[in-house]
Amino acid sequence: MKVELLPCEGKNLATGSNEVFKQYRVVVDDTLVGYKSWDFGSSICFIGRVSPVDKSLIEEEVSAMLGDSSSGVMPPEFDPDDLPEEDYKDDFPDETVTA
Repeated sequence: MKVELLPCEGKNLATGSNEVFKQYRVVVDDTLVGYKSWDFGSSICFIGRVSPVDKSLIEEEVSAMLGDSSSGVMPPEFDPDDLPEEDYKDDFPDETVTA
């Protein structure tokens, strides 16, 4: 598993210049898995779910690179079946318009 901390850059749409944000992109095997602030001891914010073993390995690698103890925060679990059903009604009547 290859863990990298890459700069987080983006284009400022107002000025057109590239800016560097004060966070790292956490990339594992060429796949973005999360972000980590430059602040010492900040958490890794994972953007997707990873296995507990992979999470632990990523935390250890990032901690070794930066010299701090980086814990990770996983996104909440989401099950679309848990959403309440909505009764959809639009603003248009079902009547057919005849000329």
